[in-house]
Amino acid sequence: LFLFFVHRIAGFKLFQFFVHILPFSVLLCTYISLGLVFVPKLRFICRVPPSADEAHPNGNAVMRGLSKSDQKRYEHLRIENEMLQKQIDEVRRSIFRLF
Repeated sequence: LFLFFVHRIAGFKLFQFFVHILPFSVLLCTYISLGLVFVPKLRFICRVPPSADEAHPNGNAVMRGLSKSDQKRYEHLRIENEMLQKQIDEVRRSIFRLF
């Protein structure tokens, strides 16, 4: 009978131990997982500077890293884009005149 109570008390203390330790172990594992996922990403963001397009929106920095053929293609696309934008503006104005 004495051993039954000793075994029961030991089991209860073991249960209390796990009840108190389990939430801390879950939090610890969560923090470790978040650290393994986000710390390398944050280090990458801090280490790599923003791209040239974001740093210089006027487009001058883009031309430095391109080859000659890419520069010609870029200029042609830029000019074509400006012409298309003007055409879009003209069509919008004509639509607004109708209403």
